[in-house]
Amino acid sequence: MNAELIIDCQNQLGEGPVWDYEQQQLYWVDFDACTVFVFDPVTEKLSTIRTKNRVMVVIPTNTRHLLLAQERSVQIYDPENEKIINSRELDVGWPDNRCNDGKCDAQGNLWIGTMNNQAKPGAGSLYRLGAGLTEHRMLKNLTVPNGLAWSNDGRRFYHIDSHDRCVQCFNTNPTTDGLDVPIFSFDTSGLPGLPDGMTIDAEGKLWIAQWGGACVGRWDPGTGQLLHKISVPAALTTSCTFGGENYDTLYITSSRKYARAEELAMFPLSGGLFAVKPGVNGGKANFFKE
Repeated sequence: MNAELIIDCQNQLGEGPVWDYEQQQLYWVDFDACTVFVFDPVTEKLSTIRTKNRVMVVIPTNTRHLLLAQERSVQIYDPENEKIINSRELDVGWPDNRCNDGKCDAQGNLWIGTMNNQAKPGAGSLYRLGAGLTEHRMLKNLTVPNGLAWSNDGRRFYHIDSHDRCVQCFNTNPTTDGLDVPIFSFDTSGLPGLPDGMTIDAEGKLWIAQWGGACVGRWDPGTGQLLHKISVPAALTTSCTFGGENYDTLYITSSRKYARAEELAMFPLSGGLFAVKPGVNGGKANFFKE
């Protein structure tokens, strides 16, 4: 099965797609271009929001604001008045660190990773931010924290450190401020490239974009078995999410800036937004609860 181009947006580093089920539109970011994209697939209208700094995460909030992760800080942005109304800096004392991938849990908390700009091993962390942007560090000694997902019953948390090429599974416990050691993990060496962004479908299977692999894989987290592969005409696939009225469309982001010359020659659509209907459905994205 192959993903098809939806928008030839030429993203330098397209990332963090999230489906807004209330407005029936897709958000994602171009990190290096300091831009948030908003796409309505029915009208095919595409609009943008420019940010002051590089932006890695955009997530709607329960008050119709937007949560943004720009460089070293997480912010609540009021799009109507075009202003930041709250902000929290992460990794204070680590000036070479920045925010990376992030997603909200069912309680409306943001989970977001940080990493060194040169991917220094062990310099990153995973944080949980609640209402008011109060922070708790959940994991440390990470290198490139990326994809996040929760099992549909909320009992398991899946997380990727791309440096390790594996997915770790943790028991979740909302009464604690940290995660214990993972209960199990599986590697993604069955596909080329590094595991990057991730989402979960209604059957509890994980969909993982492979940076450098030109594909998205569907995995059984219980066995670590590769179940299916979606080919994408972009070498550097970055993340994916389910959207559409019935959550039956898998949207896939990609990068152009970091592709090698030979990869751009082979995949001239790199940096585009792609989509495919894989035959399974996803579920609602969780909004941030202010």
